Amino acid sequence: MKITSPERTYRRARFKIIALALAATALIVCLIWRLWLPSSLLPIPVTMTVEAKKGTDIELFWTDAPNQNFSPQRSMNLRTGSTDGQLTFALPAEQLLKLRIDIGYRPGQVVLKDISIGHHTVTKEDWGMIIPHDIDSVRMLGAETGAKLYSRRDDPFIAFQKPFDIHAAHSGLSGEKVFLLLIIAALLYASCWLLLSFLFRQSPRTENVLFLLLFASMILLPASHINRAETNPAENRKLAAFPQFTRQGRINRGFGRDFDTWFNDRFFLRQPLVRNYNRINRKLTSKVQNKHIVIGQKGWTFAKDDSRNGFANYQNTSVYTNEELKILADYLQATDDWCRARGKHFYFVIPPDKNKIYDEFYPRWVGKIKPESESRTNKLVDYIGRHTTVQPLYLREAVLKGKTEYDGLLYYKNDRHWTDPGAYIGYREMWKIISKDYPTDFLEVKKWNPYHQLQGDANLLFPEALSLDDVTFYEHPDLPVLFTVKEEFAGYVPKTRYLSNPQGKYAAFFLRDSFASNLVDRYFGNVLGHITMQWRYLLTQEDFKYIEDNQIDFIVLEILEGEMPKLLNALANSK
Repeated sequence: MKITSPERTYRRARFKIIALALAATALIVCLIWRLWLPSSLLPIPVTMTVEAKKGTDIELFWTDAPNQNFSPQRSMNLRTGSTDGQLTFALPAEQLLKLRIDIGYRPGQVVLKDISIGHHTVTKEDWGMIIPHDIDSVRMLGAETGAKLYSRRDDPFIAFQKPFDIHAAHSGLSGEKVFLLLIIAALLYASCWLLLSFLFRQSPRTENVLFLLLFASMILLPASHINRAETNPAENRKLAAFPQFTRQGRINRGFGRDFDTWFNDRFFLRQPLVRNYNRINRKLTSKVQNKHIVIGQKGWTFAKDDSRNGFANYQNTSVYTNEELKILADYLQATDDWCRARGKHFYFVIPPDKNKIYDEFYPRWVGKIKPESESRTNKLVDYIGRHTTVQPLYLREAVLKGKTEYDGLLYYKNDRHWTDPGAYIGYREMWKIISKDYPTDFLEVKKWNPYHQLQGDANLLFPEALSLDDVTFYEHPDLPVLFTVKEEFAGYVPKTRYLSNPQGKYAAFFLRDSFASNLVDRYFGNVLGHITMQWRYLLTQEDFKYIEDNQIDFIVLEILEGEMPKLLNALANSK
């Protein structure tokens, strides 16, 4: 059959459209592949079967370098939900050498078995080389691989003596990514076809139908597979439950809102879609945030404060009223008076917020409105200095100066806390004051060892926007551990910690938040004889009795400047 000239022209135009649409689609998909699919490290999975009483805390500690001590910075805690079940840990580690398993506080009988680390299954030979601590009895299981442990002591754990040397795997091209790429490619091709057809003045009837079908499929895709899990391990939280249409015999008026929350928690491909939306958003705009975390320059993360917009403390627009200043000053003065009357000393220490030290990485779209001299912390320090006998130690200037003294970072990129070098500066400044009243030798760090912190608290609070950081190096001090630790937990948090060092001098009582952890564990614990740490800010009558009965020499109140409103709230609720 002879092809007419108009038909030949149409076929040529159609061929050009197909070729150009395919070429444009291939180019864009290649760019997405390059930007979206870099290899990253996956957490090291550790699974085990645990038989223990409900609520037993199982905590893993690991090392990722030779001659390294177990540290709270390399630990993960899970709680047993029943008397018999499997626990799965996803350790944010680049490498796992040695493993320690803590089995809670006076747990009684605990059975651990069928432990696997990555692709390695713990063998009977591995179990034969464990080092028990505070364990009353250890009995190896016969047919199964594991052990039956019994302890009524405070800090029981087992450590595997033989190194495992497990390396984190690199994420490859997962099925989710392939599926999303195919969807993106189909949409791109259909869009390019329609655009080119318009430019070449062609009528794409068949393609219009296919495009509409594809669009309808995309709308239904999120509901094609609903996540039925109870929890989201990546976000460390429970997922929303399906709402009831009626409550107490009445129609639930919030059913629509509750259903929307349930669906948003569980729709198909939620995690990769949200994560990559945030990645794209970060490249297109500088405003990447949720209610807890804001991402600044070069991937630095910052915690938002308790103000309405989350930035008032950084902008210095949130200040204490005269009444609030007086409430804080009266509490500090009363504590100081109690100490002085009994020949003791009281020290008030304020570590700076991360955004006060690394504000060059703070989001540029959040401008500084008032100078730092007008910050609420500086106003508080000035007020206390003029109206009380307490001499507050605000560490901002010392830590800022430390940025030029130390090569390592003083705060984590993916966490709100200071690093060990940052805490070392805090220890040094505190020692200058405390040693005048209680002379001790200064603990000098002569060697720092590098390591990665793959995951910080920002990853837990904003998991859809952040990935594991296997690039940034931090440093921890090469120091011996001269003290022993006992802990009393409230949930997952060690509310009370007791440190004892037979080589140290003096006894201290710390009221504190999480910033005191490495301050004490790294430095003061190796210098002082006894330290009691309470994870709160208010002294109680029981505390006063404990301090006198145990001959505590001095009290330290450590509180992060951004947490000061919590002290105000605690004082208001105590009345």
